[in-house]
Amino acid sequence: MKNLENVHILVVGDIMLDHYMCGEVERISPEAPVPIVRVTEEHYVLGGCGNVVRNIRELGAEVTCIASVGYDKAASFIYRDLLNLGVDTRLIEKSDVTTQKIRVLANSSGTQLLRVDKEETNYINSDEVEIKNGYDVIVVSDYAKGMITAGLMSKLKGAGVPIIADPKPKNMYLYNDVFMITPNKKEYDEICMSAEHPFAAGVRYILRTLGRDGMKLMDTDQTISIPTIPVDVYNVSGAGDTVVSIMATCVAVGMDVERAANIANECARYVVTQPSTSVVPRELFFKIVGEN
Repeated sequence: MKNLENVHILVVGDIMLDHYMCGEVERISPEAPVPIVRVTEEHYVLGGCGNVVRNIRELGAEVTCIASVGYDKAASFIYRDLLNLGVDTRLIEKSDVTTQKIRVLANSSGTQLLRVDKEETNYINSDEVEIKNGYDVIVVSDYAKGMITAGLMSKLKGAGVPIIADPKPKNMYLYNDVFMITPNKKEYDEICMSAEHPFAAGVRYILRTLGRDGMKLMDTDQTISIPTIPVDVYNVSGAGDTVVSIMATCVAVGMDVERAANIANECARYVVTQPSTSVVPRELFFKIVGEN
């Protein structure tokens, strides 16, 4: 198998900025029956396909990121964080607004009180995107914000390397003939109800993530159940990003798909116990690899 340091993964998708505002709640507003949050801490984390990038870089593989941002302050945070991660960054400026999720949390309990989304979903012009050679795996992180188009997918498929996609059901027609899709239970049910079954479209593997019920790895011949040990779930945000990141990394080094799915399952079990969008520490990843 390849060493991780010799692996190069292309991540393409909708990038976001996760903005956390944490504070104390001590009283109810006199203006409306809502809590007043006295903010004591703020921090920003890469979200969307940016969280996929974070997970892969933590493990030591090289990453190129192609995504779109707006002309705003949030984009500057994204540029900064990708630069600090040592990522080959190719961002397309397509609108006035970078997708941003603002979460307001109560510090004492970590309870999410409110989420505010800023976004525009204008589609990119795929003619602006150049796909080079030399990647081991391509990850497509589709949040249906306008980055993933038919023209772009055609270019990605032309690269001739495995594509692992975290899809949105309404865009399933874009993922014909990819190596793997990683829908959660709700997404998989929507795909089956609203579109032709993905096996008929030439998808080699489907990895269905089922939360506390683990995963199911499906191909045209069989379905393999991958159980999990239940944990206290603190935050499910980013768990799907972790799954697609770990699968891509393991496939890129030449690992068997079933073994890779078991490792991804264990890694997802870790991130849901963390208080915010999180990555799997490198040391823990190699410990899990050694146990699988």
